[in-house]
Amino acid sequence: MPIKPNESAFSHELIEFLHILNRTKTCEEAYQSLIKLASGTGFPVVIYEYCHDHTRPVKALFMRSNLPAPLMSLEKKFSGKEKFMPGRIHARDHLTPGVAGFEFADMFADFPSYQLKHRLIAMGTGLRSGFGIPLRTQHPNTRAGIGFVSKLKRKECLEAIERHGMMLCVAAWNTHIRIIQLQNTNVNQEFFTEKQKQFLRLLCDGHMDKYISDQMGISYSGVRKHQNAVAKKLGVKQRSQIVSEVLRRGFLEGEGIMPNLEEGDIWDLKIEE
Repeated sequence: MPIKPNESAFSHELIEFLHILNRTKTCEEAYQSLIKLASGTGFPVVIYEYCHDHTRPVKALFMRSNLPAPLMSLEKKFSGKEKFMPGRIHARDHLTPGVAGFEFADMFADFPSYQLKHRLIAMGTGLRSGFGIPLRTQHPNTRAGIGFVSKLKRKECLEAIERHGMMLCVAAWNTHIRIIQLQNTNVNQEFFTEKQKQFLRLLCDGHMDKYISDQMGISYSGVRKHQNAVAKKLGVKQRSQIVSEVLRRGFLEGEGIMPNLEEGDIWDLKIEE
């Protein structure tokens, strides 16, 4: 796509990426477009994590990764244990990017032994270094981040970050926003059934079971069945929590975040040889 005059002050590579990202129709396409951009800068592995409630990370974690299999198994093992993942804690509390990998192990003298072991395993797959970008969202319990991983040695990695770091920060943030937009579209279209959406609209409008029952043409037990089904999908239990979660995540207004995963679910794409 030709670069417009008002875009010419910026990197052509970034502008082209943003045009491509804007045309993506699925989360997979958005994620793959970021991998393609990052690979051209020396960071072929991209890890994306979004957690809409870090107080219950197992059920609230949404992850996309093209890590090699040995590292992916470790990510799954620690997926719900935030205390084992310092990068996640950093992403929750800070806006600053940070380096990662065994090449920078001297910067993390307080890391527990299993974290150093994790990095040694990464070295065994050729992945030596990288950096992570926290992506702050609007709700205090949420956290997100994108990590870029490379086979570069320390000096080469720092040089690549200096050359491409700002572009990848912009690309990471826009990919995060695009995935949220696309995931929300899928939520409205697929996550809830049409009957469940009807129930949620009535519930969020403040109506009681009798009115909901009459409007939907179902029994009281049918109303409770829908309530239990949507509560399970949202990872909550109480009626008031359903309303709060639906409104907070904007499921009915087109402004939401993304659905829960069932416990243990993780998106997983093996790295291409």
